[in-house]
Amino acid sequence: MAKRTQGKHIKHTPNIKPRTQTEQISSFLIKSNTPYVSAIKKITKQLENFEKLTGIKKYQSQFKQVKYITVKGMGKCLEKTLSVGLYFQERYKVDILTGTVEVLDEFQQEDEEDDSIYKKRLVSSVELRIWLKRD
Repeated sequence: MAKRTQGKHIKHTPNIKPRTQTEQISSFLIKSNTPYVSAIKKITKQLENFEKLTGIKKYQSQFKQVKYITVKGMGKCLEKTLSVGLYFQERYKVDILTGTVEVLDEFQQEDEEDDSIYKKRLVSSVELRIWLKRD
């Protein structure tokens, strides 16, 4: 059995930053405190914007290359992410990809301010790809 680390637990998010402006606009991260209905509304709005191809003129040609919107969730919000996927599965083609993500945890010792212990752990993740309908 693993030894329990004493001290203050500081959780760090994994490095899942989108690389380009188009990837940033076409991806949506669901957290544990994201309300279900507002996530549905935001994703619906994104889908409508990409289908109409109305948006920022600067990125218009890049928006035409987008084929799907990515919705990601990990840890305790897997169920919420999958229920969002089931909601959109009625009207769109939805691909579900599962995997694990490596996360870094920091433990700060209570008696020593300078020393921190870092530990890696694996967290389950799910990625939804909601495919656009373009005429």
